[in-house]
Amino acid sequence: MPVYKEEFEPIALPGEYIKVIGAGGKNNIRYFRVVAIEPLPIYEHDFGAISAGKTLEKQEVQALYLPSGQLAQYRIRVVDNIRLYMYQPRSDSKFTTKKAKFYISPEIAGTDFVNLTEFYVFEDQSVFFDVENPGTSDLSNARVQFAGFKYILEEVEEEPERYTTVAVQGL
Repeated sequence: MPVYKEEFEPIALPGEYIKVIGAGGKNNIRYFRVVAIEPLPIYEHDFGAISAGKTLEKQEVQALYLPSGQLAQYRIRVVDNIRLYMYQPRSDSKFTTKKAKFYISPEIAGTDFVNLTEFYVFEDQSVFFDVENPGTSDLSNARVQFAGFKYILEEVEEEPERYTTVAVQGL
């Protein structure tokens, strides 16, 4: 089953398998069978006030973390005029190329690119954001919404014949 589909739907169903890159640390690979899925409708996080042209660096969002044996698939919606740069874990940028760091901003909402805000969190592995105010006015709020799916997983020892691959770290 492909990841990052236009329609927001689970990447695997109960009984199907997921290959998780980074589940046990840098580039570690583990395989899991999906036992159950639960929706996560909306969680809104406010990073707080940001002065014009300034950036809040390495802001952790612990509310996205899960208990042992669980994986989450999230999408991001930026509410206020900010840019988000993601790190997973703290030392590894996500959404990067050799020479550029890509960001998520309010402009992506309602576009063909909204699926590109998707990311995965395994158990309580860290997720951090740099939050930039690109405007010329101070902001009293820097709000972001997260929504998605939570997967209850059962680890399997052997590589399954078919599976969906996700990365829970910057690659």
